[in-house]
Amino acid sequence: MNIVKVQLKNGERLPMLLDSQGLPVVAVNEWILTRRNRSLNTLNNYVQELTPLYVWLESRGEDLFELIRSGRFWTEAFTSSLIEYLRRGQRKGKKIVKLAVRPDTFNKRLSTVLRFLNWCFYAVLSDQELGEARREAISKVQEKVSYTLNDGYHSKEPSNNEVKKGLTVMQARFLQDVLDPESTMLVSSPQTKLRNYLIVTLMLLLGLRPGEVLSLRLCDVEFGALTNVRVRRRRLCAEDTRSCPASVKRAGRILVLDYPRLEKLLNSYAMKAREIAVRRASGKTNSFFFLSRDGKPLSESSVQAIFKRVRRAYPGKLPGNLSAKSLRHTFTDGVHRELKFQGRSEDEIRAILMYLRGDTGRESQDTYIDYQGQSEEAQRSYWLKVAGSRGADDVPV
Repeated sequence: MNIVKVQLKNGERLPMLLDSQGLPVVAVNEWILTRRNRSLNTLNNYVQELTPLYVWLESRGEDLFELIRSGRFWTEAFTSSLIEYLRRGQRKGKKIVKLAVRPDTFNKRLSTVLRFLNWCFYAVLSDQELGEARREAISKVQEKVSYTLNDGYHSKEPSNNEVKKGLTVMQARFLQDVLDPESTMLVSSPQTKLRNYLIVTLMLLLGLRPGEVLSLRLCDVEFGALTNVRVRRRRLCAEDTRSCPASVKRAGRILVLDYPRLEKLLNSYAMKAREIAVRRASGKTNSFFFLSRDGKPLSESSVQAIFKRVRRAYPGKLPGNLSAKSLRHTFTDGVHRELKFQGRSEDEIRAILMYLRGDTGRESQDTYIDYQGQSEEAQRSYWLKVAGSRGADDVPV
């Protein structure tokens, strides 16, 4: 089995699953087409999660649609064999893989396989030439398969609460000091230093995801008395030549940037540093705001390289898990604390965070808020009120 990416003339990219003979797996690719409104990374994950299913079917010499049309009963041992195969790591060439994947990975595979199999069953059941008896038999098989697969989910892994996902205030300030274009703490060209500083600062201060920063066009940064940054959802375009194009997965929004120095640096980058990169592109222009040195749209791997370099340069000053997601945790938790300090109600806080983050569900932000840290602070405050100074180190017991 192999996964390839197909690029259409309008710039849209879609993953395609090929079998061991290099031919397209029709059912999977048709199912992917029905979900083409999702991002490329999401679709690619779906195909990867369905690959073990077809490797398992191929090893048993089974054709999925023929198996469904036959109405043959799937024994519990047959379905359990599929569940067990989904738990295994998938070998890629001579590369050594783990015997079993993580529970979260297995659950994602199982969820995608279940949705895909139900789609296949419904596709067969919609055939008007099926007799009533055959249709009823297939429906019973579908119910049994769905029940067995639903029963196979692993419980979620406990989260590692000892690892802080966001940055402290001091760490966030130090990160900005390191990347500041006027700083000498990291050696880079002036254009690269300015660009990297702006990317990291926009993620830290506005809570943008890497895909949202890399999707920004020149027209999305509106300079004025108050600078606005517009996050827009767009279809993939032909001018985006990246192998993994950036995309905006969440709701679009307008974010006000009332930060004079950052506004000046954004304007300086757009008017000078970016133009230098455009001239290196040999006449191939594009409208993306952040560009690589050769004038092409900046890739997400280049953004991750910023954090990798900073981590290596200052291992004692910055956490080892520093990444773009760390900045999102920092933004969400920091704004949540500030809104609580202002006396906002929990409903108001969630509504504000939903807008700032572009969420469509209120529970999306929960994993980004350090409830454990906040509860410890509240607990310490409670202890001081109730026990006073009795818990101090210098109090004799």
